[in-house]
Amino acid sequence: MTQPSNHLTDFIPPRTLQQVANSFAAVTGFPAAILDANGKLLAQSRDDDRNIAQARTVRQKLGAQDKGGRPLTVSIKLGGERIGTMALLRSSKKFKGVGERSRRRGDPGFEPQPYLDAGQFLHLLAYTIGEVCRQGVQLQHRVEELSTLFQLSKLLADTRELRRVLETVTMSLVELLNVKAAAIRMLDDSGEKLVIASVHNLSRQFQAKGFIPLSKSEIDRLALEGEVVYVADMTNDPRVLFPHDAKREGLQSMLCAGMSYRGKPIGTMRIFSETMQTFSVNKKNLLRAIAQLAAATIRNAQLDAERQENIRIQRQVQLAADVQRQLLPQSVPHYPPFEVAGRYESCFELGGDFYDFIPMEDELGVVVGDVVGKGVAAGLLMASVRASLRAHVEDVADIARVMARVNAALTRDSRDNEFATVFYATLDPRTMTLTYSSAGHDPALLLHNGRITELESGGLPLGIDANEFYEKQSFDLEAGDVLLMYTDGVTDASDFEGQKFGRDRIKEALLECGHQSAHHIVNHVLWQVRRFAGLNRRPDDITIVAVKVNDLDRATGKMVAATASLGNLEQVKDMLSDSTGDSTVIVPPSSGGSRSVSDPNDATVVLDSAGDSEEGEEFLEQLVQDERGKTFDPALSGHLSPEAHLEFEQAAQEQAEAERAAGDLAGGLDATEQDDGFDDDLGTVDDDEHL
Repeated sequence: MTQPSNHLTDFIPPRTLQQVANSFAAVTGFPAAILDANGKLLAQSRDDDRNIAQARTVRQKLGAQDKGGRPLTVSIKLGGERIGTMALLRSSKKFKGVGERSRRRGDPGFEPQPYLDAGQFLHLLAYTIGEVCRQGVQLQHRVEELSTLFQLSKLLADTRELRRVLETVTMSLVELLNVKAAAIRMLDDSGEKLVIASVHNLSRQFQAKGFIPLSKSEIDRLALEGEVVYVADMTNDPRVLFPHDAKREGLQSMLCAGMSYRGKPIGTMRIFSETMQTFSVNKKNLLRAIAQLAAATIRNAQLDAERQENIRIQRQVQLAADVQRQLLPQSVPHYPPFEVAGRYESCFELGGDFYDFIPMEDELGVVVGDVVGKGVAAGLLMASVRASLRAHVEDVADIARVMARVNAALTRDSRDNEFATVFYATLDPRTMTLTYSSAGHDPALLLHNGRITELESGGLPLGIDANEFYEKQSFDLEAGDVLLMYTDGVTDASDFEGQKFGRDRIKEALLECGHQSAHHIVNHVLWQVRRFAGLNRRPDDITIVAVKVNDLDRATGKMVAATASLGNLEQVKDMLSDSTGDSTVIVPPSSGGSRSVSDPNDATVVLDSAGDSEEGEEFLEQLVQDERGKTFDPALSGHLSPEAHLEFEQAAQEQAEAERAAGDLAGGLDATEQDDGFDDDLGTVDDDEHL
């Protein structure tokens, strides 16, 4: 005989069963017994005086008659399985004295109804006991489920790596659900294939059988829709795609549940038994609960892995951005009578805009470019275009030929969707001539005698047609002329209504500030763009370069003989730039800039803007009066000769290199990084030492 899987005493203790039997006898007047599924007596109503007295009272009221004979039995069942029996017994000797009335059927006092009522009550009591046991089983299963989920959650709580999470889940499935093996399949990026992610107690051959197309697997489709799919025999079920592999592995029955995270399916979970097994409803529910817990943990592990990868990529991008900033001019060249300034602001860490100043033997090259796209790809292409341009400038003097060679190289070495727009100009201080060529770039603006001319001659963007011919054009420059170059990030800047800044507003801004220095012109145009766009997000990088033509007799700049200790002069320099807008250079004593000062620790401030320095002299004099400076000698102020300028320029370069080296050693800020140009309190554009 098959032994029952559940026992009555697992849910109701013997003492309680004894109380049930006694209470039944007391209420009905009939003795009762409770047996287990194998017929072993668990409890029987006792023939004590209390039960007999209660039974006599009931019998007298109901006129009951014990018929004698075989006892009436009722099964106690749990889920269709008999776990016990209740029996309505014949009266014992003591119980026989309760009903002394005649047992003859002809006696008018005979009434069988109390016995029938006792039998009906016996049925109800057996059913009630069965329900109590059923609820006990459910409670037990719930406790087991919670315990299983708690154990699994503890195992997964300390695991963040995706591979370890998957291994922990499959191993725990086998141990907690007492099955032979388990497997997890994850949906690929297309959502059409299920790929094995982790298995436990399955061979490598089983793992190597490949992916499962979701369109061909009814089992997995149903599981991903929320059903827990049961397969009794994997070796002959037509829904199983690999029955031979299941037979080789010794797998018989299977349960499959879907895993989803926030309503999005991510994979399926399977458990296997080595013999044919009918999984209970509770085990199915437990597998579904584990699948949901595992789905959340797996997704969190994936997100954590993606987060770590993003951090790694971000570090690489930041390093690339540092390198890209090094490609921008570290300082503006001193090339009288031309005063130059530039500003670059990227909307991402890496951008596609660039500008460059290329000093040549007799000319100064100025270039502004914009490559297609943004981010890493644009940054790499930008570096390639800049390097190619500088390389060809070394060999070719003609500007049109330079553009043609760069175009041919870029077309050969780039993909069809990669190109760049470039505006390249050369400035000749001997002939005061501007020569330029544009490769599909936004036209530069030339302010001459109060009128603005758009410079458009050139050809297609670089990288489109290797045989493109580029035109060049020249202009004679005069003092007061301004050349303004920019990228489409300026014209495309938009306000919150979607209206673009446009070229006309650039012209208006140039007319407003054309009489000022190149530094002021760049900052003014940038300020107008920012004021127009407000807090609206910039759609593209912004690059602005200005070239101002100064008077020849004022092109050598001025030296202001304000000397102080090296520490105070840094403060003097910053105050001078903030107040007058003039670029400054601190010249140490070794360069000869402080020949009139005896203290070897003193230095001299040089106004490097080539503009009118009267305002700067007044400011420095005031600083001296405030005891921020040390000496001030107006007699030493005056125009600097080209030879002196070379001396000061060399000293300034040495100073800048020393500052950059110190910054690198200290792990400080990148010397090429520029601030946002705004004062937090006033909202005004600050001066930039690069300009």
